[in-house]
Amino acid sequence: MLRTRLIAGPWAGFVLSAVAATLLASIQVGSGFFEPLRVVADEPAPVTLRLDRATSADLSGQGVTAHHGLVLERNTEASDPVTRDVIERVSSRNASDHLETLLGLWLMDLLLLLGLTAYIRKFCGGQGRLMRTQAGLLGVIVCFMAVAKLVLSLTPYSLYLIPVATVPIWMAGYVERRTALMVALVCSVLTVSLASFDLAPMLVLTAGSFAAVLALQEDTRPLALFIGGAISGLAAATFTLASTMLLHGGVPDGGLGSFEAVRVDLRTPIRSDILAALAGGLMSGLLGALAASAIGRVL
Repeated sequence: MLRTRLIAGPWAGFVLSAVAATLLASIQVGSGFFEPLRVVADEPAPVTLRLDRATSADLSGQGVTAHHGLVLERNTEASDPVTRDVIERVSSRNASDHLETLLGLWLMDLLLLLGLTAYIRKFCGGQGRLMRTQAGLLGVIVCFMAVAKLVLSLTPYSLYLIPVATVPIWMAGYVERRTALMVALVCSVLTVSLASFDLAPMLVLTAGSFAAVLALQEDTRPLALFIGGAISGLAAATFTLASTMLLHGGVPDGGLGSFEAVRVDLRTPIRSDILAALAGGLMSGLLGALAASAIGRVL
């Protein structure tokens, strides 16, 4: 067990970041190395397949949403010929392709975490220099991303349903609010990397997490943390509404207009990005309140 007052310097921060980056990269792309988890065109998908908008821009029909590109549900098989062709190209990647992706993600994760640990040491006071605080925060982030990856792999629901603001809420409540903004940015980037690197989801999750942190005062009671999560959900839902209107407004040749795109999104509540963003914020507040005491001891 870590000694309470053990100080983590730059080298300790590097080692902690490298270990956490290795675990995160394995979570982000690890399923590509396991043959039973690969999605192929002629069989039901063993896990939910999510492709970004750039990859699936020419797709239409099943599974295509405003922000996430293609989402092929677990235990379903692609019926659209174009969708099957894209899945075939994705599934044809060999081990070296996955290794390059793994290395790229590891470098990205390492740089993010090195910046985070350096920020904590410099601007978070005495508590930020403690080994316990840095190791605890990185451990919480890794565990959170593992659960998020599991949810995204087993369900077809929106990425916005992931309660990304949970970790920043904990950080703001028990460590320091300015540092929590940095944690919010890192968690948003890492969460989006689990499915795609689209800008719209990254901005929505970041805006919601920032709103949660800025809404919190010095009060760390569970009710205050839940209210911060609720404000996060309202901010994320509003940002999702705006991005939906911007992405679909003024589309020529019979495309969806701004308000029609919003109506289409809300028509099926269980698949709605706007409602998922609101629910994600509420879950962030709920998780933040329920696990507050345990996280306070970790950080």
